[in-house]
Amino acid sequence: MNRHIVWTDGKWVDLKIDIETIKVKGQDDIQLKVRRSKHGPILNDVIDTIKDQKEPIALTWAFHDFDNNMGAGYYGIAHAKDAFDAGEAVRFLKAPGLNFVLADMARNIAWWASGVIPIRPAHVDPNFILDGASGKDDYLGIYSFDKNP
Repeated sequence: MNRHIVWTDGKWVDLKIDIETIKVKGQDDIQLKVRRSKHGPILNDVIDTIKDQKEPIALTWAFHDFDNNMGAGYYGIAHAKDAFDAGEAVRFLKAPGLNFVLADMARNIAWWASGVIPIRPAHVDPNFILDGASGKDDYLGIYSFDKNP
């Protein structure tokens, strides 16, 4: 069995393998091999209760799935001239989902919910383990930021 490939979208696909280094004060560095699929890191490598399971379990999370320009977002919020400018800056923040309550000198008050909201197939309940092999449970896209509260 090759632990470095997964079946997805009707074909075998190589996992991406990263070596992560954890610095520990006063001790040797710890090196971790992280296997990643298109659905995220493989959890079997780090969770004892599923280590021996034949099928890999990956963790999909919006924080890993979308470009996230937090620097631009927070810079824009800090330099906004009013609540409307701040709301535009919140668009840069893709994950995690955060709430921003803003007010300006003109007495405008705003609440913005940042974050990307994936469009999922109607049958998908993201609270359960989904089928990563068939592709039938994959995101269909993302909602426009204008759909956020």
